Amino acid sequence: MRKKHPNIAQRISANPVSNSTIVFDDCGKPINISLGQVNLYGKDSKEYVDFQIQNFHEHPTRLAYPNPNHCNINHTSFGLFRLMQDYILQHDDRNEWLDNLQVVDIGYFFCFGLGLGDHIEKLLDEYKTNSFIITEPVWDFFVHSLYNLDWAKISKKAEEQETNLIFCLGETVEATVLQIEKIISAYGITFLEGSFFYIHYPSWENEKALDRLKGRMDSFSISSGFFEDEIDMCSNTYANMRRERFTYIKAQRVLHQDTPAFIVASGPSLERNIEHIKKWRDHVVLFSAGSTLKILLQNGIRPDIHIENENVPQVFAILKGLNEQYGLQGITLCASTTIYPGVASFFDDVWFYSRPGLSSTSIFASADDALHDTGPLVANSASAIAVACGFRNIYLFGVDCGKLPGKATHHKDTVYNEDEALLGMSATEFEDMFSRRVPGNFGGEVLTSRFHDMSRLAFNSLSARTKMQIYNCSYGAALDGIPPLSSARISLTNTPGQQKQVLERIQNQFITYEPKTFITADRIERMVDDLDAFKESMHTALEELIETTDNFTSIDSALDTYWKDHLKELRGYMTMTAGTYSTMVRLASFLGSRIKKEDVRKAFIKHTMYKFLEICDWMADRTQDIFVQMKEDHATIASVAPYEGGFDKVQDVSLDADLQAEVEAYLEEI
Repeated sequence: MRKKHPNIAQRISANPVSNSTIVFDDCGKPINISLGQVNLYGKDSKEYVDFQIQNFHEHPTRLAYPNPNHCNINHTSFGLFRLMQDYILQHDDRNEWLDNLQVVDIGYFFCFGLGLGDHIEKLLDEYKTNSFIITEPVWDFFVHSLYNLDWAKISKKAEEQETNLIFCLGETVEATVLQIEKIISAYGITFLEGSFFYIHYPSWENEKALDRLKGRMDSFSISSGFFEDEIDMCSNTYANMRRERFTYIKAQRVLHQDTPAFIVASGPSLERNIEHIKKWRDHVVLFSAGSTLKILLQNGIRPDIHIENENVPQVFAILKGLNEQYGLQGITLCASTTIYPGVASFFDDVWFYSRPGLSSTSIFASADDALHDTGPLVANSASAIAVACGFRNIYLFGVDCGKLPGKATHHKDTVYNEDEALLGMSATEFEDMFSRRVPGNFGGEVLTSRFHDMSRLAFNSLSARTKMQIYNCSYGAALDGIPPLSSARISLTNTPGQQKQVLERIQNQFITYEPKTFITADRIERMVDDLDAFKESMHTALEELIETTDNFTSIDSALDTYWKDHLKELRGYMTMTAGTYSTMVRLASFLGSRIKKEDVRKAFIKHTMYKFLEICDWMADRTQDIFVQMKEDHATIASVAPYEGGFDKVQDVSLDADLQAEVEAYLEEI
């Protein structure tokens, strides 16, 4: 225990037991924990555990999804799912060998409560999972368990059955749930369904933590990095850098800017700040974040820098309308390289930056160039860019990272209220995502979603790694390390009217590229060549395993090893496809891990994984197609038709078709 968990060992030395004592039997064996007036267990620990585990065997609590939608199916992964369905439907006896939930490849056992710990080894024996997580809100109980359990033996058992044994000790409910979420993010969501939930002893902390964790499970269905999206982002980056003159904002040392920066986002509390933003407008460099631009222009406020991240054509339509109504002259666009082509044409000056983790960054730039903490929301991007540009005093408005109970999710004038489709879901579904409670910036509590909580944590990270002074003037969630400040108490003494000089000083510290000069031919050539070798090496890595394995965990592990072994030469392509690969394995496990008979399951895995390899080949071919177009200097890159069931299907006419045609006509005209 001391070697594998040094932090716990150090904590034991610093935090001796103070609030409870062990109850021993006549032979000196621990049988209970005295809490003073009462004992933890109503009977001896081993009797309590035997009864509890038997009851759990009969009525286990598990994570179950009603359908595979939680796998976040996209065009490519749906093709594999349809092939799997066809395979299963061919078997008339499928009801005999298909269980309701996973019988193998179970990701997690969540054990809430340790006590004396007599249940731990028994549960490890009975329930084989990839990760066994033990939470114990009472630190004393873990110390007591050291007198009762042979943790070295238990640790060795977990290691032999390839189970990660993880502790979360002495934490608050919120800290426990947050730590579990980090564990799930680290070990993956591929085998999340079928996981077990177990409460060892009733307590408010254990029950509340379990309730909150269950309530957040749906949020783990959110995936990113779909092949289709990554293809679009690479194509957009190519098109933008081919046609635009731009300044490239990257991670580097810069001069400090004494002029304050205002970051304005479209959270519901922005209404409280508008008049104060107007009051100090001439003293600051003003950043608008995404949909906030419309709100500011409607209120007679013109930002200096507008931030955009989204790569969809709707952004073009929105900005085209704002340009026609208000004019966007004099506003500098600072956008991700992946924005929809044509968006930059509405602005006189264009700055681009790269986001970490995107294939477009790996292929056309480098990880060292990327700006960190630029997501998940555009307000994060605006703040990270302000820091990268050297602003030392930054004020946040409408950066709510949540909402007050019973109140709106956005400012009343946001475009999301006009076009619900921009949310990617119905307004009701979006509202339902706000299920977490976090401290409010000015007291009380705020409701937040996993997505908005990720934004909050990104602000915490930005604050921790920078020496800039950031103030949160928003009436939303509190941000760690960023003090609250009422906008009515802002007092600025700097010289007004310095915005133009500040922007020129920033721009002069970064390199400005003419069209077609940023993306080098050798990068594109290398991508084309690397994909020639990819398919053969991928088949070699998996085919022998596919012939013999009876579980998907081994497949997932082999894929992970393959990525690590080939990361240097295939980083760009792996970033492009990794999200879709993991989704397909998750889908395959959703069906295959339910198969009770080992021989039937092995046959299913073999059939499915060869189809998986076919789709991997298809993605490699399609990727090579677009990079050949880039190599040949095509002005626009033809979109990739979605994959479905082993065939390239004709691209459906979507609701965006007219808008895309409008964009193309506009670009030709200018």
